[in-house]
This record gives sequence, C-alpha cells and structure tokens, in this order.
Amino acid sequence: MAQFYLVRHGQASFGTDNYDRLSELGHQQARWLGEYFAERDMGFDALVSGDLVRHRETGAGICEGLGVALPEDIHAGLNEFDFQSIVDAYLTQFPEQAPAEGAPVAAFYKALKTAMKHWRLDELSGDLPESWQHFSDRVLAARHHIQQQYSDKDRILIVSSGGAMAMFL
Repeated sequence: MAQFYLVRHGQASFGTDNYDRLSELGHQQARWLGEYFAERDMGFDALVSGDLVRHRETGAGICEGLGVALPEDIHAGLNEFDFQSIVDAYLTQFPEQAPAEGAPVAAFYKALKTAMKHWRLDELSGDLPESWQHFSDRVLAARHHIQQQYSDKDRILIVSSGGAMAMFL
C-alpha cells in the first residue's frame, strides 16, 4: 500500500499581478523540503500535482533538492478553487461586508471564510467557475485516480493547494 505525502505549494506571490507563481522564498522552501527528504533517504516513486504554476514549481524545487527527476503526473483535479471569484460573488451579493480600503489582510480572510460558507451551502449567485459540489467531486476524482494508479507503489509525493488538500483528506 502506498504512502501519500501531501505537500502544499511553497509561498506564492500574494499581492502581485500573478499569484500563481512562487515567490523567491517559495522556491527556496521547495528546495529545502527536497533537501529534508534527501537527508532522510526518503525517495518517491512519482510526483503528482495540480496543473497550477505554483504546484509545478514546488514539485520541481523538491526534485531539485532531492537531486532526482521523478515521473510527473499532472492532475487538474488537485487545483485550488478560485477564491477570488468566490469572494467577488459574495461581495456582489453582500456589498456591506466588503473590507474597508486599507483594511488589514485579516479582514480579507474573514470575508473569504464567510464567502466559502455561503459557497458550500450553495447560497452564492453570480459568475462562479464551479460549485462547491463540483470542487468536491473533482478533488475526490483526483484522489481516486491516485489511489488506483499508485496502489502498488511505496511513496507518492502529491503537491497541491490548501483547499484541495483539505478536501482530499
């Protein structure tokens, strides 16, 4: 039976024009994790990741730190949900809940948490790329794929995002 190692992508580029890439620290974090695994003689049979840039860059950095090239299996089911679209839909419905200009980042996360609750309960309207149920189904399909494809292996490295990993578990 395979052991699955779930890894959240390294620090992304929050607050820049393209969140979906690792910051310099994120690249270093990925290499450090690969070095950590190498120091403990932890090898992997394959790398499975979502198709987001930050997932792929994290996987590449881990492999660099490990000093290996792993077979890579890209599965879009491991991608994060579109948190910005969810927050936008929530704030369109409930504009009075918008964080004030210059509010601390914690205010954004509070709005996100509330927006996600409405999303999960299917209470959001608007231009959403997927429903909570679709998100759940695609992550579970990725988990099923991994379980079926790699059941005869020892260790599989899975790189994804926090929301998808929570749903995976």
